Amino acid sequence: MTPSPAGYSVRLAAARAALADLADRVGTPGLAAAATLPGLLAAVDQHAATLRDLLGEDDRGPSPIGLAGYADGLRDMAGDLGWRLPQPEQVDWTRAPWLLVRLVAVCQLAATTSR
Repeated sequence: MTPSPAGYSVRLAAARAALADLADRVGTPGLAAAATLPGLLAAVDQHAATLRDLLGEDDRGPSPIGLAGYADGLRDMAGDLGWRLPQPEQVDWTRAPWLLVRLVAVCQLAATTSR
C-alpha cells in the first residue's frame, strides 16, 4: 500500500466537512426535489456523469477532496459575480439554475464515494 501524502487525512476531513455542509444546504433538498421532478433528476444525473469524467481517477469516482475543491471553486467564482447560495425554501426546483444543479450533482457523487 502506498503511503498517503503528508496532511492527506486533514485535507480529507476538511473536504468531508465541506461536503456535509453543502449537502445540508443544497444536496439533500435538491435530491428530495429531484425524486419528484424527473427533469431535475435527469439534469442532476447528467451533471454527475460529467463530473465523474472530469474529476474521476481511473475506475474510481471523484475523491471527496476533488469534489470539495471543485464545489468551492464554483462557489467562489459565482460569488465574485454576486451569486449567493440560496436558502432551500427559496428555490423553485423546477427552474433551478445550472450552478445549483451542478452543486446538487456534487453532493450526489459525494454521497456515493467510498473514499
